[in-house]
Amino acid sequence: MKTEQLLSVSQLAEMFNVCETTIHRWHRASLLPEAMRINRRVYRWRASDIEQFMNKQNHISEKIK
Repeated sequence: MKTEQLLSVSQLAEMFNVCETTIHRWHRASLLPEAMRINRRVYRWRASDIEQFMNKQNHISEKIK
């Protein structure tokens, strides 16, 4: 069984080229896919969910152009 890769706040910040505070803000505003809560303070996002999210955002931006 293959395990799903989980991404941290710092990994997302690097991927989106923003600071970690922005990732926290986007998460609170529900602008990112649903995160998995690891413990009271730690969240992780499935890499596949983020990939789909990014593809959707690229698709929308292509329609705007």
